[in-house]
Amino acid sequence: MSVTPHADPPRHPLLDPNWVTSMGGPLVVLPVSALRDWAGCTESGMVIGDTDTPDDSDRACAVEDFAAVIDVGTGDAQALVLGDEPAKTCFLPDRNIFIRWLAADSYAELLPAAETLLADPATPWKHGAVWETDGESVLMDSAEAGDDLGQPYPHNMQLPEQAPADVPAGRWRIRAFHKTGEFPWVGVVQLIPEQTPGAATLTENTTLASLGPWTVSYVVRRFSARCGSAPLVGDYRSRVGSSRS
Repeated sequence: MSVTPHADPPRHPLLDPNWVTSMGGPLVVLPVSALRDWAGCTESGMVIGDTDTPDDSDRACAVEDFAAVIDVGTGDAQALVLGDEPAKTCFLPDRNIFIRWLAADSYAELLPAAETLLADPATPWKHGAVWETDGESVLMDSAEAGDDLGQPYPHNMQLPEQAPADVPAGRWRIRAFHKTGEFPWVGVVQLIPEQTPGAATLTENTTLASLGPWTVSYVVRRFSARCGSAPLVGDYRSRVGSSRS
């Protein structure tokens, strides 16, 4: 008798977000439409090629702020660079925030710490540039080429680390802060709509606890009891499609 395997239950973006780590450099958020224009770390760049001409990865590494915007390709596309340090990062689409795991024993510790930053009017946010995106984006390692996201590594047949960042199309003001000192340490990069048609309820003062039934206390209680998981990475082969050399 054949048995049909059960599909893994879907992730909830607050209970079990997709985390992305890098190989040592910054992470970037790229619109899917601009993936082909991101070359990553190349033999013609400063790191591998030992040249004076920066490639896309070099330009991302030059960012010293918590977050910044750089151009992609020759068009109008922009990448959001998550700088300062190569911390493991996830995206919470309900809030349009990136949470950066600076130092913590568990993810459950990071949510209340992030909530405190967002709710505290005294948080010394660093305000950055405006990031403009045409919609669906990907959180990824800046060293990877966009065309390679759908191609598994030959040595382990796993895809490069990546996670969807479903940021609505528009112009987003960036503010960020890394909280250190008292444990845990957490970084938050928040995207605030510069123009808010149809999104009037999303403001700088919206808190995680306001997201319907998914309150922070509930998330903390349920985190350790969650069951199953879905793959951490998405296959963007249909979008980027080219083979690795």
